[in-house]
Amino acid sequence: MDNRNYRWSNKQIRNHVEVLDEEKNPHIILKNATYLNTYLHQWLVANIWIYEDRIVYVGENLPENLNGYEVIDCQGQYLGNPNGNPLPFIGEMKVRSDTE
Repeated sequence: MDNRNYRWSNKQIRNHVEVLDEEKNPHIILKNATYLNTYLHQWLVANIWIYEDRIVYVGENLPENLNGYEVIDCQGQYLGNPNGNPLPFIGEMKVRSDTE
C-alpha cells in the first residue's frame, strides 16, 4: 500500500498548527455539528475546523474572525459518511437532519 496518502508531511502539520494558532484561516467551519465520538461512543456537538481536506480541530472554540471562509451551521444535523466511519474524509461526508 502506498503510505504517502496517509502520512502527513512536516509542511502539512505546520499548516495545521498555523490554523490552530489563527495565523491561517480554515477553509470550512462546521458550526454546532453533531458527530459521533468513537472513543466515548456518544454523539457530541462541537465546532469542526477543516483545512484543505483535513479536520484540524473539534471543540467548542470558533476563530475570532469568521470572515473569509465558509461557515456552515449544522444545528440539528448529524455528520458521518456512507461507510459508517466517523468523518475520516470530508469528501465523503453526508449531513442528515433530525427529521429524517
